[in-house]
Amino acid sequence: MKVYNKITTFLRWFILAFIIYQATTEDDRKKLWGNKAIWNALLAQGLQIMGPLDVIDYCLKAGEKDRVVDAIDKLSGYESDLEEVAKN
Repeated sequence: MKVYNKITTFLRWFILAFIIYQATTEDDRKKLWGNKAIWNALLAQGLQIMGPLDVIDYCLKAGEKDRVVDAIDKLSGYESDLEEVAKN
């Protein structure tokens, strides 16, 4: 069961980071997630950076990622309304 929990945790992390990355404009991707100064600062702390999703993971706390993705969903019109769900 421990392996399953690790896999689901990784997948959740990956999906949230990917949504945030995709919702970021190309210019902001370069400034934020592709910024080599940020990468070097994280590497200097002994963190492993293989790509922009790692930067998102290290820079945003879990609750912050959840709130950002909730805001993206709301802006995209994917906000779930319990009344609408109950009707369907």
